[in-house]
Amino acid sequence: DGGAGRVAVRSIANGEYKAYVYSAYILTMLRETYGNEFYQRLFGLMRRHASTIATSKDQDAALIACMSAASGEDLRSLFRDRHNFTIDDRAFELVMAEIVTQETAAPTP
Repeated sequence: DGGAGRVAVRSIANGEYKAYVYSAYILTMLRETYGNEFYQRLFGLMRRHASTIATSKDQDAALIACMSAASGEDLRSLFRDRHNFTIDDRAFELVMAEIVTQETAAPTP
């Protein structure tokens, strides 16, 4: 039935849309809290550590580590308490350790 297929596609697309809107909300909230430079720091970190993020066993934790480094604060409790994320602390710590080691050894704008 073509109708059922369209409903399933629309439902998936609606779920993805909601995820994008929620992500935009979180990034906007962080920018308002940490300033416009937060975006520059975040996307620079994401670019420089893309392979580590991609291979992390918890990509949410890896991205939260980047956001934490960009903000200068550990944001895990914000994501756990306010946004109900489940975060693998070990994955977070591995990415954070790499960021701290590489960014302090050879800072890049």
